[in-house]
Amino acid sequence: MMFPIEKFGVKIMSIGFFVERNQSLIWRGPMAANAVSQLFENTEWGDIDYMIIDFPPGTGDIQLTTVQKLNLTGAIIVTTPQEIALNDARKATSMFTNPDLKVSVLGIIENMSWFTPAEHPDEKYYLFGKGGGHKLALEFDTWLLGQIPLVMEVGEAAEQGLSVFNQSNTQIVSSFENITELLISKMGEKQ
Repeated sequence: MMFPIEKFGVKIMSIGFFVERNQSLIWRGPMAANAVSQLFENTEWGDIDYMIIDFPPGTGDIQLTTVQKLNLTGAIIVTTPQEIALNDARKATSMFTNPDLKVSVLGIIENMSWFTPAEHPDEKYYLFGKGGGHKLALEFDTWLLGQIPLVMEVGEAAEQGLSVFNQSNTQIVSSFENITELLISKMGEKQ
C-alpha cells in the first residue's frame, strides 16, 4: 500500500512522487491509465470528505479510465481566459458531458483572470483576456464558480509549502473561499 502525504488536513498522492525531478514519464495510454488506477486502489486514503482528481490537460486514457472506474459526482473545469486555453477546456467539458460518460459538470473556474499590482489595489489588468470562463459556462449551461486573480505571492507561498489561506491578499483568499462554498453547496444538491 502507498500512503499519501498530508498537509493542512489535505491528503495528496501523485505519480510525481515516484520519479526523479528531471525524469520524464514516457508512457503510452494503457500504462498511464494503469498507474492512475493503482493510485486510487493501492493508496491508504483513510477517512476523507472529498476526493479531488487533478487531471492533466486533455481527454485521454487517464480521464476515460477514471470515469469508467470511479463513480464521479462531477467535474470542475479549470481554464484561463484566453481562447487557446478555452479550446482545451471546451474539449474536456464536451468529453465529460458526452452521453456515454454522463459526468455532470459542476462548473467552471477561471484562473489567472486578472493581475492587480499590490501598489494599486483598485486596478485590474486582464493579461490573458477577459471573460473566457463566463463564456465557457454559458456555452455549457453551467456555473462560473469563480475567477482567481493572478497573485505573485500565491506562487511564492506554494514554493515554500505555505497555504493560500495564509495570504495577506484578502482578494485571493475570498476567491478560494467563495469557490469552496459554491462547490460544497452544489455537492449537497447532488446527493
